[in-house]
Amino acid sequence: MISNSLISHNSCKQELKSAFPITDLGSMTYFLGIEVKRNKSLGIISLSQSQYIDSILKHFDMVHRKPIFTPLPNIHASCAMKIVPNYPTKQKIY
Repeated sequence: MISNSLISHNSCKQELKSAFPITDLGSMTYFLGIEVKRNKSLGIISLSQSQYIDSILKHFDMVHRKPIFTPLPNIHASCAMKIVPNYPTKQKIY
């Protein structure tokens, strides 16, 4: 829940608690697989999908592969296999 007033934030939270069995989990750290980091003193909110990326790399057995910079230059598909060997071209992504 987001509010620019602590009083209205607490009031709304109390109303929700009286109507529903809820638990206050504190500050958000993950939302829909996205890591959320806050720096209150600087007023910064950072979002990261590194955990999701790591799971994709593990799924395709690419954790220890060398990184490649993007975008790739305009090249023919047969040349791309030389740049990125063992690239999973026929696999379905769910």
